[in-house]
Amino acid sequence: MSYAVLALLVVVAPCAGDTQPHGPIVGLQEMVRMLAVEQGVDVERALETVRLESQWDPSAVGDEGQAVGLWQWWPDTWRWACELCGYGEWSDPVNRLDPVKASIVAVDMIGRGWGRLWTGWRLAGYRIEEAA
Repeated sequence: MSYAVLALLVVVAPCAGDTQPHGPIVGLQEMVRMLAVEQGVDVERALETVRLESQWDPSAVGDEGQAVGLWQWWPDTWRWACELCGYGEWSDPVNRLDPVKASIVAVDMIGRGWGRLWTGWRLAGYRIEEAA
């Protein structure tokens, strides 16, 4: 799925009659859902990971300012992941705050078996297992 299509989804989805105060979250969730399906990643676990990491806030900051964005990327991890996944042109740490780029790289990394990088991924796995 292209960056442009996903960016449009995030911007347009909440405008389709959504009057809830958290409307933009709908577009972000749908974007993560589509990426997870495309990569063969557990959709519910990916959604729960973002909720645990940032509460769906693209401007979230944690770990004393090191981790930012939806997926709480650290600068060095971001650079490495972008290179590994073939998105080297996105490796500038400022791109961690772009929810589309951050999600594309995160779901790609999870699909490659790197979900353990996120505490939220590990916790989401435990919660899903307990609910079953």
